[in-house]
Amino acid sequence: MLQELAEELENQQKINQKIKKAATYPAILMIFAVIAVVILLMYVMPTVVELFPSQDSLPSITKFMLNISDFLKIYWFVLAIVII
Repeated sequence: MLQELAEELENQQKINQKIKKAATYPAILMIFAVIAVVILLMYVMPTVVELFPSQDSLPSITKFMLNISDFLKIYWFVLAIVII
């Protein structure tokens, strides 16, 4: 009886380890993707938009991305808290 319980616990530990290993790579990719998007929104996007003479002529999706960029510049700490 105790032997079966010990074997079951060992099997559960092995399964948990496999799950952690399988989830590590996607988690790392997600972190780097979020970092890349934040860098694009906070630094690259505003620089590119300055090249356009009038922001009224920008597509609505671009204006939306600029609003997100402005939000992140002001409330960057909210993003940091959400990530943590």
